[in-house]
Amino acid sequence: STGDNQENNEDGYSDSDNHLYERAFQQELDQLDDNPSRLSLFFVGKSVKIVTKSIINGVEHLLQPSDESGFIEHRLELSDEEMQSLCTTTHIDCQDRTFDYNIQVHKTAKKSNTKNDDYKTFQCTVYVLAPRGVSIISDIDDTIKVTHAISRTLLLKHTFYNCFEPIKGMNDLYQKWHERKCQFHYVSASPWQLYPALRCFLEKYNFPMGTLNLRKFDWNLKFFYTIGIHKMKTISEIIEAYPSRKYIFVGDSGELDPEVYAKLYANYAQSIAHIYIRDICQTSPCLPICEERYRKAFEFVPKDLWSIFKHPQEIDTDINKLVSI
Repeated sequence: STGDNQENNEDGYSDSDNHLYERAFQQELDQLDDNPSRLSLFFVGKSVKIVTKSIINGVEHLLQPSDESGFIEHRLELSDEEMQSLCTTTHIDCQDRTFDYNIQVHKTAKKSNTKNDDYKTFQCTVYVLAPRGVSIISDIDDTIKVTHAISRTLLLKHTFYNCFEPIKGMNDLYQKWHERKCQFHYVSASPWQLYPALRCFLEKYNFPMGTLNLRKFDWNLKFFYTIGIHKMKTISEIIEAYPSRKYIFVGDSGELDPEVYAKLYANYAQSIAHIYIRDICQTSPCLPICEERYRKAFEFVPKDLWSIFKHPQEIDTDINKLVSI
């Protein structure tokens, strides 16, 4: 849109810059044996007019049109009575609940009064959390999934070509927390086009299901420089939606998790029970640099509220020791 272009120019980016970056990114991918199932959502050949409906308890709700990247945002309001009839609890003696509903996508080339059966149906899950409880806010790349995000080549391979591989032991840790009635929010800088693959990854390796909060992707150069902004905004929205819950943050040292989590603690100190950072430092010479980074990032976070770990076995699974609700 025109507004987007004006904003880009103010930040020093132009449309030509974005097209150059798109071509460079495509050339980088061409050097790999591409996985079409993951890449196809990034390189759309043509746009197709679609009609999208949300079907909740048999009632159809027409959704707003998608943007150019296929992303749809829409707000639906349900009464307390409707919620009660739809929801099931996630655990015995727990007030956290979920319900499933369907999204129906119809492809329509033109307006027609005839019935069009060319559609796909997707099942979705809504998480309705109790005001009080424990939520785990977890990164994905290099926290629970091998990515090597600090290397562009390895990042591309692990994102678009290699089979997704879990960080050993993280699924067991998360399942033990889940058994103790923790709910999960996966907040990642990964683009939303990877949602199907990431959901399959969580299911395949037995990670607890939860909300997947990914980034809207386009070929704007700013996408590649706003990781911290996305996480700050998304996690802030979660905490403000449930201000009486307690939160445990889990991230890694590959990108900005230490700095982002420390800033969030400054804003929501009463809500954050603990911060865990997986240290991905591989060589002894970089240890002093990493230690200084953690010291600086967590300078204003109490020492007993943050931990650096290499292996998930180092983390206590007893939530009661971390959180008093």
